[in-house]
Amino acid sequence: MSIHKIVESPSVKPSLLLDFSNSKSVDDRLTFTRSSTASYYDGVTKHISAQNMIRRSQDFSTSHWLYSMAAINSSGLAAPDGTATAMKLTENTTATQTHSAAQTGSNAIKFVGGEPYTFSVYAKAAENDWILLDFTQYNVINQRCWFNISNGTLGTMASGCTGSTQNVGNGWYRCMVTCTIATTGQSWAPQIITANANNARHYAGTVGNGMLIWGAQLQRGSVATPLLQTQQEPILQHQPTLLTKASGEPRIDHNPSTGECRGLLIEEQRVNQITRSVVSNTGWSFTNCARDGYDIAPNGTTEALVVRPDGSGVHFFLFNGQVNQNTVYTFSVYVKSAGLNHVQIASSTGFVSGFRNFNLDDLTVGSSDIGEQGAQEGIEDVGNGWRRLWITETATGSSPTGRFALQGISNATAGRLTYGNGENPYKGISYWGAQMEVGKGRTSHIPTSGSTVTRAAEICEMSNIGAYDWYNRDEGTLYSEYAVNLFNTSQGVVAMYSTDYGNDWMGFYSNAPNADGTSAMTIASYQSSPASAIAGGHTIRLENGVTNKQFEIGQFTKASVSYGPTALRTAGDGTSLETLGTRHGPDHDVLSLHKLYQNGFNGKAAHIKKVAFYPKQMTVAELEELTEL
Repeated sequence: MSIHKIVESPSVKPSLLLDFSNSKSVDDRLTFTRSSTASYYDGVTKHISAQNMIRRSQDFSTSHWLYSMAAINSSGLAAPDGTATAMKLTENTTATQTHSAAQTGSNAIKFVGGEPYTFSVYAKAAENDWILLDFTQYNVINQRCWFNISNGTLGTMASGCTGSTQNVGNGWYRCMVTCTIATTGQSWAPQIITANANNARHYAGTVGNGMLIWGAQLQRGSVATPLLQTQQEPILQHQPTLLTKASGEPRIDHNPSTGECRGLLIEEQRVNQITRSVVSNTGWSFTNCARDGYDIAPNGTTEALVVRPDGSGVHFFLFNGQVNQNTVYTFSVYVKSAGLNHVQIASSTGFVSGFRNFNLDDLTVGSSDIGEQGAQEGIEDVGNGWRRLWITETATGSSPTGRFALQGISNATAGRLTYGNGENPYKGISYWGAQMEVGKGRTSHIPTSGSTVTRAAEICEMSNIGAYDWYNRDEGTLYSEYAVNLFNTSQGVVAMYSTDYGNDWMGFYSNAPNADGTSAMTIASYQSSPASAIAGGHTIRLENGVTNKQFEIGQFTKASVSYGPTALRTAGDGTSLETLGTRHGPDHDVLSLHKLYQNGFNGKAAHIKKVAFYPKQMTVAELEELTEL
């Protein structure tokens, strides 16, 4: 039975209920402080993460494509991605005319006025080495750009357009043109046109002459993002947007993959030591990498950089940062497949030389030669193909050039920085939001743009609780539903404590991490005054009551501690843990959601869905029902 059913029970009703996951707000009686901005997901705001308005983006031989003085005369040719899906567009007449393939008629596009749109296609020279991409708008002047596909240079471009190319290897170029549509609702027919020279549109064709084409894409925005292959219908994908809360505003955070509200997010102070969190040509060092493409980042911007091997050898890139000997660092980064499905994070200067591989498909960690394991690594699904990876290591020496290097790899068993020789340069990885912070485990993203940035610690508590009607000094039950997001030293989550006696408290905390990355959650109470009081604590156990239950990062638990004149009782996840002997009533005056007691066990990173107080001492059966998963 869930807490909702217990709350509705007339016999067991909370006098205080802080239901962050359902109310999506913070009670006015709580004091919350954070002297900086901070990142979170609100569970509502989304952005377009990928789009292709073209139907049949690969198969130009279908009825979705209409031809004028041209034809598809061969197919099954080698495409940029290594498949046999490219086709040859050729002139099929000697007439002096445009030789084109277009999506017209019922496949024409109706655009939003005043917005930029980008049309792109992959092309390879054959008999013809020029291609024209043309937005044909009915009754309005055309927008177009010519491209030389023998060397990747731009030709003539219409006013108001911007064009660019990407060399993706083996003679293939991605040709891209962006223009802004004038009026909402007007129909446009994107055209791919063969050309025998710059600025040539109407010319006498030569039957059989043409070029290879593959992967057409039309999308809203001024950047051509990685190709999204379509079949019968266009594709439009959305993703939760990583937002920023202003200083002093609490974060009600959501899981970006599932949409689940994770409750109130509380984190300790952390500093992003990487001064440019956006992976770019500024501040980052690249070796044998092509980096001329962009993607839509988790925050909705086009800041994500697509990095691909250039085929000349081992490829990797890195950002140098100051590290200090014997200090623990966690490096994290957001990644998304742009053809490659594995990423390697390798450490070098300032750290033991080693690596870890991550599988973006099944969210697993592959081969590794680094000794620190468990909580020191992780991969998290943050929605629509984006993953956040992290790795924790202890610096073996102080260096201004501490390094975590990145590279996309073909499989999770590859060794350290061995990938890239002769590999397909079309395939790559989109990167964004790099972070290096002191401490075990990653915390929420801290953006930087030229200097280090500090996200301040969060403090959330209710003071002088003895003055509230909901509090009962003589007997009561404290309940919480929460998840710990990193396992460092022992850290408090929810507690009631005394400011008069600094070691007097009861509540819930996580233990230091195990070697496998898990941790036990502890329910405990301690009372130093009066001297006759007892202290007790118990970790949440499995059903057999013997073996400690070990929690993974982000795993929610339900815990309770109940006190009264005769006993102290604890329960977690539906299991009674321990009943202790005579118990004096506590003299607590603070309800804390960020530390365990006045001078210790400060919270590191946790989501808190609910906190409740019941003004009675519950029985063992009631506690088990209250905490049942």
